[in-house]
Amino acid sequence: MRLKPILLIILIATITFIGGQLGAQTDEEAPGSHIVVASDGSGDYIDLQAALNEAPDRAVIYIMAGTYEAEQTAFEDPKCGNCLDTSDGATASTGFVIKNKSLTILGESADETILVTNAGYGIYIENCPNVKIYSVTITGGIRDQDGNATDAGVVVRQSGVEIGYCEIRDNQGDYETTVAGIGGIMGREGAILNIHHNRIHDNSWDGIALYRGAVATIHDNYIWNGRGAGIGITWDAHAIIIRNDIGGYWKGIGSFGNSRVGVYNNFVHDLAGWGIIATGTSDMICRNNTVTRCGNVGIAGWSEAARIEIVNNIIYANGLQEQWVAPRVGIWMICPPENFTIAYNCFFDNYDADLVFGYEEFEDGTWSYERSEEIDGIDGNFAGNPEMPGDGYEFTGLSPCIDTGDPEVVDPDGTRSDIGVTGGNYAIAEN
Repeated sequence: MRLKPILLIILIATITFIGGQLGAQTDEEAPGSHIVVASDGSGDYIDLQAALNEAPDRAVIYIMAGTYEAEQTAFEDPKCGNCLDTSDGATASTGFVIKNKSLTILGESADETILVTNAGYGIYIENCPNVKIYSVTITGGIRDQDGNATDAGVVVRQSGVEIGYCEIRDNQGDYETTVAGIGGIMGREGAILNIHHNRIHDNSWDGIALYRGAVATIHDNYIWNGRGAGIGITWDAHAIIIRNDIGGYWKGIGSFGNSRVGVYNNFVHDLAGWGIIATGTSDMICRNNTVTRCGNVGIAGWSEAARIEIVNNIIYANGLQEQWVAPRVGIWMICPPENFTIAYNCFFDNYDADLVFGYEEFEDGTWSYERSEEIDGIDGNFAGNPEMPGDGYEFTGLSPCIDTGDPEVVDPDGTRSDIGVTGGNYAIAEN
């Protein structure tokens, strides 16, 4: 069974909307709007927050090499991003704040321009038509003790924001009263995000998370060494997730709630729990990913109401750790047959089995799957070594994954689709 075309249409419409919105919001720079911030006093400002406050709409702010520290400010968040009742709100803190204007912020380089936020909502952006942040490091967050706070290096609400070529790292925090840490980027209500070519690492919560109606394209990022999930799409958020490298987290890429997500050409590896899952009532298209060395399960349809299409993926060497959140298998499927497609995937060396179904509890309190099924030779799936030397996603020219994917999908070079991550290119449907 293949998912209805409506999901693909929704996702294409989402990406078109994001691009159109950001494009429509990009106006010419305001006259006299080039501002230089320099820590040595050689620019227009030393204080970055003063520059953000006083810059005219559509200004370009150049931040020269140096370290810039924010002053923590108490903030009562009027809504909770991840609560059943959003009116619960949260007691939080902000570092650098951008409100009610469009700005372009350019660092000298991510290695040289360091923004130390000293707060839970490190850079907080609200009601901004078009903000662009390039080539800075965002670090030094301090965890808010209210567990409802969606702490992150960047938190966006009711704004169109592009974040590119940045490093978001070492935002850790204190867990005395909450297990939640500090994430990389959090998209909140009304956020329209383009997140690309960033290094997001050594933070203490999700790399990227979307809540409550946020939409995003998330592509070409390295996300590693954190707690939570590398990328989590929750509630009614929408996202296209392409060509990201995610490792060293508890979990990889997940769709939750009623979200709609397209997951293409990602390298998901070396995780403690699961690689890619769809749960709740979410819809996910999962194509041309390579999922390997996950502690428990590679890919899962986690709930009876979720829908997931699993096509053209390499799923190998999963189940390396004792069972924690899932069976130690390649694919674990709880969705009913009408809600999933499993076709043209390569399975190899998964610990217990390649494909299992159901959930069963035993008298001694342990639990596992109900049954396994043979997948080799069914619906284009096969069991065999993908011939991927080393720890990366590239395979040799002898790989059985070349030109053996879904025949209705073509690679950018016009040949039949490959299986797994294909040299940085993601498969494109013929129609």
